[in-house]
Amino acid sequence: MQTFELQAKVRTPDGTSKARAVRRNEMFPAVVYGHGMKPLAIEVPDKAFLKAVHTKAGANVLITLKVEGVNLKESTCRIKAIQNNPVTDKIDHIDFMVISLTETIKVNVPVVLLHIEEAPGIKEGGSLDLVHREVEVECLPTQIPEKIEIETKTMKINDSVHVKDLTLPKGIKCMLSPEEVVLAIHPPREEEVKPAEEGAAEPKALPRKPHLLPELNLPHLLPVSLPQPQVKKESKNGSPGRRVSVSGRILRSLMKLIVGLGNPGDEYARTRHNIGRRLVEFIAGEEKVKFTSKKSQKAALAPVSLHGEAICLVYPLTYMNLSGEAVGALVKYWKVEAAKDLLIVVDDVALPFGKFRLRSEGSSGGHNGLASIEEHLGTRQYPRLRIGIGPHDNKTVTGSVGSAKPLRDYVLEAFHAAEEKKMKELLGKGMEACRLWAGESFAEAMNQVNAAAL
Repeated sequence: MQTFELQAKVRTPDGTSKARAVRRNEMFPAVVYGHGMKPLAIEVPDKAFLKAVHTKAGANVLITLKVEGVNLKESTCRIKAIQNNPVTDKIDHIDFMVISLTETIKVNVPVVLLHIEEAPGIKEGGSLDLVHREVEVECLPTQIPEKIEIETKTMKINDSVHVKDLTLPKGIKCMLSPEEVVLAIHPPREEEVKPAEEGAAEPKALPRKPHLLPELNLPHLLPVSLPQPQVKKESKNGSPGRRVSVSGRILRSLMKLIVGLGNPGDEYARTRHNIGRRLVEFIAGEEKVKFTSKKSQKAALAPVSLHGEAICLVYPLTYMNLSGEAVGALVKYWKVEAAKDLLIVVDDVALPFGKFRLRSEGSSGGHNGLASIEEHLGTRQYPRLRIGIGPHDNKTVTGSVGSAKPLRDYVLEAFHAAEEKKMKELLGKGMEACRLWAGESFAEAMNQVNAAAL
């Protein structure tokens, strides 16, 4: 297990204002406790801490704390808790727990599936049910595995993997019951079709029904070209034939997702930070479709057809800094390839109001929503449509009205009246940008979108 050394200083826990001052000095307020020691208020460098948690070990990384002026009896710690601001992606506070390298601890370790696309059960239309994305294990701190891999390329329909089937390193004990199911491949749904009378014409393929996507009602997307249901003839023994429906796995794999980022709540609905969500809501209104909230995916969804492509409009139900939780769940459920079938729509203070930038990949650029998505997807390679809400000047932003102000205040305030007058035109151009992304080559879409402006 990887360890990371952090230099820390003792701080005086004097309330919220002092904690803000600590964060302004590029430090994170924290506390260290456990293993018989009294809680000690400290502060740690923000960049060094973020580097530590972005190693392969993630939140399970072991931290060696070196506190200036304090001789800790035990200096090895684990991250017990991270408190985030509910609106921004700023870390408010960190809890470190002192541990002993000779005593076992319990941690959650992510499950990684190998060669799932090669599994015969998936190729035959089966549905993957990953019951546990993480499993709790008990081991020595130095033995914490980065992940638990499961080989799936031989799995067939109705096959399952139990806890007792997991291959764990020596010294690692799983805390779940040995009979607990970790993952399974279920058969596709089947429907009975009445046998055709003798001499009657071949039964026609029934229209695709909304149940093929169990979590969405998509009747207006049925004209989109999709694999036809298979129809079996009456068997020789006279038993009724069966129509095997197109599996949700196949239909979901044909979907594209357009995700507009923003914060939930009426108080944020018209703010600059919510322009991404506002665009997908605008498109839904133009296409006369309604959003349906799906708690399992932490998002609201509305299906449309743009440029002949089946599209699902989405806005997360989480706060901006947790957008990755929703996007990660969506990508897994809809089985989309993030580099091709996912478009994130987001605000950008570095662009002037009314300007667009379409990119196939890139860094978060300090945007909390994009940083969260990158963390949950494990990649920067996903398209994003940036909509200008600037201009800005580093720590301050000068709007069309008023004097310079902090960046956070600027993005969380409403657009000015002059900007609102141009909003319909802006959103219309944003909708056209989404159409281009859905129906044209990415290079062509990028050329047209990036040249557009109010």
